[in-house]
Amino acid sequence: MCGYIRLIPNHFRFVATFTWEHTEDDTAAEKLLSVITDVPDGIDKETFQGFYLTGQRTMIFFGQAASAESVQRLSGKVSRKNAVKGKISLAVHVNEFVEMLKADFSTKP
Repeated sequence: MCGYIRLIPNHFRFVATFTWEHTEDDTAAEKLLSVITDVPDGIDKETFQGFYLTGQRTMIFFGQAASAESVQRLSGKVSRKNAVKGKISLAVHVNEFVEMLKADFSTKP
């Protein structure tokens, strides 16, 4: 199994995906840089990571948050009042997912 960052008590994992068209490169760069250099309050800075998908004009952030409001601040900081599109998802680590599946299948007759 892959490495594992334990869930911080009273936090939840999230994935935030932002996409844009080439006409929005400058805006996207400005907005994304502002999140990378100043992570919104409520987002754990130790677990916050980001990856740019080369050639796809897509940035993916993941981490742990103390509240839905803090994730909303992250999303708004990037996509409010511009053409950058954001999608936010709750996330379950693959190790936890495997354990859930094992538990589900162990209860099958």
